[in-house]
Amino acid sequence: LMTGPFLFGADLTLADFNLFAVCLWLDGDGVDVAAFPRIEAFMAAMEATEGVRKTRGDGLIA
Repeated sequence: LMTGPFLFGADLTLADFNLFAVCLWLDGDGVDVAAFPRIEAFMAAMEATEGVRKTRGDGLIA
């Protein structure tokens, strides 16, 4: 997140999907993601990936 949109820079890895899943809980736990710009940018980058878009389209992510 320090050098690119994903955990390890520009390359999407399995770790990114794990962090994305954990970050999905933040809102429900009362965490304002807007207070954490890098996490907010990470979530936007993940939402833009084909895998997340397809998973949302299939109804597997609320």
